[in-house]
Amino acid sequence: MRNKKGDVPITILVIGVVVICGLAILSFIASSFYFEQSFYGLSKMEQLNSQVDEYYFYLNQNLSSDKINSLFNISNNNFIIEERTSNLFPWSQSTKLFSVQFPIPHK
Repeated sequence: MRNKKGDVPITILVIGVVVICGLAILSFIASSFYFEQSFYGLSKMEQLNSQVDEYYFYLNQNLSSDKINSLFNISNNNFIIEERTSNLFPWSQSTKLFSVQFPIPHK
C-alpha cells in the first residue's frame, strides 16, 4: 500500500525547482552578455591614455606639432577615438558604439 497523496506535491516541487534553476541559468547568461557590452569602452580609454602619453613623449622630444598631429590623427586640438559597428551590407548604415574626445592642453 503506497501513499499516493504525497506524489503530487513532490512532483510539483521538483518541477518548480527545475524551472527556477533554468531561469537562474538564463539570467546568468543574459547578464554576462550585458556585462561584456558595458565595459566595451574600457579598452578604448586605455588606447587613448597610451596615445596621450606618446603625444607628451614626442612633445618633450621637441618634435614639430605638425608631425605629431599627423602621427596621431589629431583634429581641432582633440584626440578622437571612435568605434563603429561593422556592416555586412553596403547599404546599411554604421552606428557609433563608442567615442572619446580628449582636448589637448596647451603648454
